[in-house]
Amino acid sequence: MEVEMKIRGLMMDPVTSNPIVVLKDVNGTAILPIWVGPYEAHAIALEIEKVAPARPMTHDLLQNMARGLNAEVRKVVVSELRDDKKVMLLPGQHEISFRQTGYLDGTQTYVVEPAKKLIITVKLDKDPKAQFATVTSEIKLKVTPERAAVFVDGDFAGYVKQFNGMGRGMLVSPGDHHIKIALAGYQEFNTDVKLLPKQKITVKTELVTGSITQAPPAIKQN
Repeated sequence: MEVEMKIRGLMMDPVTSNPIVVLKDVNGTAILPIWVGPYEAHAIALEIEKVAPARPMTHDLLQNMARGLNAEVRKVVVSELRDDKKVMLLPGQHEISFRQTGYLDGTQTYVVEPAKKLIITVKLDKDPKAQFATVTSEIKLKVTPERAAVFVDGDFAGYVKQFNGMGRGMLVSPGDHHIKIALAGYQEFNTDVKLLPKQKITVKTELVTGSITQAPPAIKQN
């Protein structure tokens, strides 16, 4: 589900001093920070302040080209953020949930103070009902988009990008397993595999665009 957001402003990361453009939900309180480069931040600042540069900038040329074609940009969709473990929240109380295969889900409440950084250390308890095989097999995933959720035998296992690449794989017990890969806005992918002890396989697919109505409840909630 797309959430309409508008630029709330620019700020500097207090740790790295890199500029951040802050987007805010127009119908709520959600905030999305995006770290950008200094040149991008400068261009955004000029537009916010309605300051005309001495000469056209790159986005001005693109805008003029679009107008010349009688076209317009109606929206920009941010579908994925990579390589960052930081989340920006409004000051106040927030409830954050954690989950990992083989462990009990955990939910904790945190209070975020204005202009302060909060470092969270997570420790989950092992699920006593979880069974870990002494001999395992390995499943690697080569799926796009990589942000899709992965379910093994009906249980959430993680995201595609966690099981793709050098040294990354999903360890499972030998035998039959059902794999489901789902992402809102795409058709669900399902397959069954049969693994021998210590066998390694790679599941490859590209999710087909669909509708959010086709996503399972857990995906719609996210």
